Order: sequence, then C-alpha cells, then structure tokens
Amino acid sequence: MRRESIEEQTGQRFDLQQIHVNLVTISGYINEDDDELSLSWLR
Repeated sequence: MRRESIEEQTGQRFDLQQIHVNLVTISGYINEDDDELSLSWLR
C-alpha cells in the first residue's frame, strides 16, 4: 500500500498512520515508513 496510490485514488493527502490503527488486530509483519506500508505473513 503506497501513500501516493491512496492519494491519487482519493484526491486528498493521506497519512499511512491513519490505517495503522485498523491493522493492530491483524497478526503478521507490518513494515512501514512515511510512504509505504506492507503486511505479510511469511518472511
């Protein structure tokens, strides 16, 4: 999930931290920075 892609789709600025709250219930590996978030179950 890339910040840029979400912003293009919605037409507004997006902070990936906004979605992080919803991901705390998912067990897995979350990699994130200011521009990209990835969720995986296998390394």
